[in-house]
Amino acid sequence: MQSNVSSWGGGPPVYDAANKEWVLFVTEIKHHCGLDQWQHLSSVVATAAASPTGPFVRRRVAVEAQGT
Repeated sequence: MQSNVSSWGGGPPVYDAANKEWVLFVTEIKHHCGLDQWQHLSSVVATAAASPTGPFVRRRVAVEAQGT
């Protein structure tokens, strides 16, 4: 993930046999805001890795933030 993006929560990683990778869903705070904005700007992001311990790469937004 980018160093200027706040994220929290997630796991456990789940193996996706079709794509042969580990998937982890994490909460990401939109618009480069800090964790103090989690109530309004939290979105769920799918990440993936070759191993359950990572490193994970951001793939897509799975659930948009409620208050963007």
